[in-house]
Amino acid sequence: VNFTLHNAAPKLLGLDPSVDAEICTQPGHPWFFVYTTKPEYASPLLTCAAGMEGSETLLHRWLLRSRCRTESPDDADFFYVPFYSFCFQNLHMKAGSEAEELDKHNIELVKSLEHFDVYRRRQHIFHFAHEFWDFPSWEAHVGRSKIFAIEANPLVDARRYRPYRHCTTCFDSWKDAVVPGHTDLWAMQRLREQSRPIEERRYRFCFHGALRHELYEKTHAGGPFNVSAAETRRQIRAMAGEPDASIGPHITPVLDYYKRVGDCQFCLVPKGVGFTNGRLFEAFFSGCIPVILSDAMIVPFFSFVPWPEFSLKVPMGDVAGAVSRLRSMPSATLKRMQESLHANACWFDYYSNDPTCSPYQ
Repeated sequence: VNFTLHNAAPKLLGLDPSVDAEICTQPGHPWFFVYTTKPEYASPLLTCAAGMEGSETLLHRWLLRSRCRTESPDDADFFYVPFYSFCFQNLHMKAGSEAEELDKHNIELVKSLEHFDVYRRRQHIFHFAHEFWDFPSWEAHVGRSKIFAIEANPLVDARRYRPYRHCTTCFDSWKDAVVPGHTDLWAMQRLREQSRPIEERRYRFCFHGALRHELYEKTHAGGPFNVSAAETRRQIRAMAGEPDASIGPHITPVLDYYKRVGDCQFCLVPKGVGFTNGRLFEAFFSGCIPVILSDAMIVPFFSFVPWPEFSLKVPMGDVAGAVSRLRSMPSATLKRMQESLHANACWFDYYSNDPTCSPYQ
């Protein structure tokens, strides 16, 4: 039984003591004005706090309680616009109409923002937590604003492009930020319970998940990112049966999957429909060193989190070469990488109680 929603409820409902980011306790910290949008755009809390897209809910709820929040727009450095768009479309829209409906709702929302004028639109923050940025005409309406994105290379409007294409120029590192996908609290707890010391793990490398999907063939980014997710996963599939590997489809029940990744030294993180996926963030809590096979992925907090200390990024078109590298790494290196992985997990934990290390800091 997944008790994620029950375990997360105190933080979401404001029932536990608020742990603010350290930056919000320091003089000169930034001030955030948080809009009150339509109730259906930011609810229901518990339902919308699940999965990668739960970052929309967790960040919004944290800002509402933070000492970085101001109710005076004149004092604000930034304006946060809450819209749980992925959850909203699942609850309120018919399949097949999502793009048009989301565009309509987003345009209406932007027009309703009292402080979104020619001077302050650059200070407004919009949060896109899906591989499709759920605002098809975003560039025309909020292109100068700040984007918080889990996927920095979104799939562009599928109504106009076949096959599906990633936009590798939409994300602007000068103004936008990549934020971590949300991992459910219950999942984090179970992954940590199954995590073993690196030297006690049975498998050198693992992958369990979808090995085939129609969209893996259809999604492309263009040069220099010409290798498809389908090709990478074909190469991973060819590794099945290797004595030091655990390769195959999804493992159920999920607790058995958590036990398996807790018994793996390296976890392969291939591109899926998006360049970023939840397996990257699971790795922090399972203690399984992530091997990123996703060429255009932009990782969160790359400017200050020491990614090379606890992960590997290898060409997604050369899985065999990546595996050869993994097999040659000495035990002492693996131990150091796992220690760093554990030490940096708090940056990706939306339930972290460390004021100096959390996604909010």
